[in-house]
Amino acid sequence: MALHARYTIFAEGARGHLGRQLIARYKLDEGKDPQAYGIGIKELWQIDPARHEPGLVVHAAGWPLDSDTYGGAFLYHADGGKVAIGYVVGLDYRNPWLSPFEEFQRFKTHPSIRKHLEGGTRIGYGARAITAGGLLSLPKTVFPGGALVGCEAGYLNASRIKGSHAAIKTGMLCADAAFDALAADRQHDELSAYPKAFEASWLFTELQQAKNFKQWFKKGQTVATLMTGVEQWLLPKLGVRNPPWTLHRTQPDHACLEPAAKHTRIAYPKPDGVLTFDRLSSVFLSSTNHDENQPSHLTLKDPSIPVKVNLAEYAGPEARYCPAGVYEFVGEADSAQALMALLGSQPCDLLVTDYSMPGSPQADGFAMIGMIRRRHPDLPVLMLSVSSNLAILRMVLDSGVLGLVDKSSSMDELPQAIQSVYRGQPYISRSLRERVEAAGSWRMREGDGKPLSPREVEVLRLLGTGMTVKEISLQLHKSVSTISRQKGDAMLKLGLKGDAELFDYLRDGKI
Repeated sequence: MALHARYTIFAEGARGHLGRQLIARYKLDEGKDPQAYGIGIKELWQIDPARHEPGLVVHAAGWPLDSDTYGGAFLYHADGGKVAIGYVVGLDYRNPWLSPFEEFQRFKTHPSIRKHLEGGTRIGYGARAITAGGLLSLPKTVFPGGALVGCEAGYLNASRIKGSHAAIKTGMLCADAAFDALAADRQHDELSAYPKAFEASWLFTELQQAKNFKQWFKKGQTVATLMTGVEQWLLPKLGVRNPPWTLHRTQPDHACLEPAAKHTRIAYPKPDGVLTFDRLSSVFLSSTNHDENQPSHLTLKDPSIPVKVNLAEYAGPEARYCPAGVYEFVGEADSAQALMALLGSQPCDLLVTDYSMPGSPQADGFAMIGMIRRRHPDLPVLMLSVSSNLAILRMVLDSGVLGLVDKSSSMDELPQAIQSVYRGQPYISRSLRERVEAAGSWRMREGDGKPLSPREVEVLRLLGTGMTVKEISLQLHKSVSTISRQKGDAMLKLGLKGDAELFDYLRDGKI
């Protein structure tokens, strides 16, 4: 794309695609502190009229973030019984397990915040990146034939979590400079009057006062709170608008992240759907729309980096820091052994697995499901199966598997099943639901009426796949005599008198 205007003003917002190329090409950030960024997440609520206080402004810092992590929040009571609540987390945090979205959800549960929202309804959601480096990270804002304004350059006042007023003001200053240049029949040169006008404006004075804000937080929340009070409350009362000291940063945000092995994984509570929510339902309220066949606007310079570096060393932080859940790591395993190894090495939000995964010494089937439930009790599991064995299906559900999808049914069910299970809600395919519910308990009606044990059901299932007793003993790491006994006990309970009846029974899918 070629831009032939006499002057082009860039206002893409934080870290715009074109703006960052311009900054690099013209070295506009030379001699400046590294730019600092944050993730801002916001919700709009319609609250109980009895709790509404028009004009009330609440700013917060601290919990649930630890004292070494930069972040803060706001809560504004607007007109019409509405409340805007937002949370900002600096992208210089150390713990790769941290999730800004989940931290925001936890923040709302604090008694001082909860009291504003209880009884209300969430009606909107949004998120954005912010440039928070302030005056010391502000690049040169003009270059031949163009200029940067607003958050494209980084005029946001991080201490006030406000940038709209700065975007408007810098847009006006730049427009004045461009108007004068056009009136003088100039083109393609630098609009030098724009940065000069900024340095003479009230906005420059405001940003000067907050120039050290982000830097103080690198020294911990206690020091930052104290020094922010000195610089923005005490010094102005003494007539000093520009702090007489300046703190610089030399490390970019991304360099602050530490390997996952140095930190404990953060166990975030499940959303309750009333005060706290998941990403999927949140994005639905953001009113964003995309065509089904729309090309992705996200490109990777090196597609190997996310897996070889991000996932291997930092446990895939992009799957957590994105407030829209755009980035996902999908692990694949073709055997029970590979699946257990994958679950043991990487974090998992949801497991979609087949019931039968032969091909390794590790037992599959119910033994595999049982091991997953024991080792990863909080992991939501969605199981795919072609089995018509009601005993197996009931046992799987009784073990804590939340979702059961019939592989022979329409795969249109799968997205709905995944969403339900991810939210902690059970899901059973329509084709299986009636049979499972009609069967009730998995107690057998033939034989002596005693229920089959999980191990007996597993032995019968493996016999039904064509395995011999010896092969099953190797698969389940049990002796041949133990497997033979479990087979015999199952036949007795089922009232079967020989192998011929047993295999007819298995072939007909009666268990």
